[in-house]
Amino acid sequence: MGIGIFLARKGSRMTRRREEQPGLTTGRQWGAIADGNQILEWSVDRQSGLVQGPLDLGFLRGRRVMVTLEPGQMALLIGENRLQAVYLDGGHILEIGNGHRQVPTSSCLVFLAADQDLGLRWTKLDPIRGQGLPESGVIGHCQLSIDGPTRFYETFLAGTTAWDEQSLRNAVDAATRRALEGLFEPCADRSETEVQTRLTNLDHEQVSELLAEYGLCCHQIAAYTADPPIEPDESARAGQFGQLVHN
Repeated sequence: MGIGIFLARKGSRMTRRREEQPGLTTGRQWGAIADGNQILEWSVDRQSGLVQGPLDLGFLRGRRVMVTLEPGQMALLIGENRLQAVYLDGGHILEIGNGHRQVPTSSCLVFLAADQDLGLRWTKLDPIRGQGLPESGVIGHCQLSIDGPTRFYETFLAGTTAWDEQSLRNAVDAATRRALEGLFEPCADRSETEVQTRLTNLDHEQVSELLAEYGLCCHQIAAYTADPPIEPDESARAGQFGQLVHN
């Protein structure tokens, strides 16, 4: 799913570059000591969505794989139906096999584009509803990103293979709605005006705290009651009536 594959052979430009920098360096310049062996290199395609994979490592038995990740990209190593490791930006050499300190051939890699914003929008046709919210619901939009890869995996990826972009967005949207609904449950006895004021004062840091358990971070949010609250007529409250107008 959008994962670039490159084969480095002895004498190629990629191999010569590593020979000029023997040994392992740090950060994005990590590489393997040039030993003449073929090395497969993977990089993440920025255009292929929030989650890419899973990439089955079984067919790479006996190979060395270099996973190259740019800042904001992450790779999850999954084996035996659980998360085994998280790789952050940089270069990571994986020896594929079933020997000591090798990555088991039964494992797979999943790539996360944590540098991509995940935008959600709630409209009058599909507002956020819940206890403590006005009957018409809440509309608005927010921008999220992956902040905790382990929690994100456990919440949205573990136990399912529905990792297509739309399914993930639906799952993230449902979790965000639940979090916001929970925020307003104590407000069940408040007026719509008070709820609107609280929505207006809601900031991205508050939402990030709510979504931390899902491995998500909020960068921007704007939320409003779907129907503007109606202020009571002060003259009617005082028992006064305006002049009657007849057609």
